[in-house]
Amino acid sequence: MEQKRLLINDPQLLESRLQAMESKIQSLTTTKAEMESKIQTLTASKAEMESKIQTLTREVETLKVNNSKVVGGATYVRWGRKTCPDADSELVYWGYTGGSSYNQTGGAAEYVCLPRDPTFHNILSSYSSMYGSEYERSFVSGIHDDDVPCAVCRSLLSTSVIMLSSREHCYSGWKTEYSGFLASGAIVHSAATQFVCLDRHPEVLDHSSTNENGKLFYSVNAKCG
Repeated sequence: MEQKRLLINDPQLLESRLQAMESKIQSLTTTKAEMESKIQTLTASKAEMESKIQTLTREVETLKVNNSKVVGGATYVRWGRKTCPDADSELVYWGYTGGSSYNQTGGAAEYVCLPRDPTFHNILSSYSSMYGSEYERSFVSGIHDDDVPCAVCRSLLSTSVIMLSSREHCYSGWKTEYSGFLASGAIVHSAATQFVCLDRHPEVLDHSSTNENGKLFYSVNAKCG
């Protein structure tokens, strides 16, 4: 059998090995370049993610601050009381209920919640007047001719409010702020009024039981037809 010897200094062998090494070097160089490109991409992604994290962190802190403040905003008047119903609402102010007189054919129809510290201007007018208000019929035993307080409240949770007549409880998805009696002026009087919800447990203003009339509160009865 003929045996072939492999010579270490064989030029063809050296050339082949050199080419193989060069090919591996090129492959490693390419791999290195790819890895460096990936590292750059990952570095950029890391910086982008850190920026997003910082932005989200600021937004979370802002939400925390906002959540500690008023986030609702809906306002309403609680007729017959000096305070707001619960911890989910804040008192803007409490004051005195007023409006046009019951026996005037003109003037405004609505009830008005007047603050206790009004600002007056020296303008004289004989065409419109603001009167105080009284409970003219006893919604609660012992209350008659007493003056009516009111409270302007701001809900911390609700963004809208409505008065739901003829019901004591809200429909699904709504929250009850307070409940009470439907009240208005009398049908036999000249002045028009409005229907309002008078709190179920009305208060009175101190030293206010003198019968001065003015804007009046009567209970409302249902009629068939």
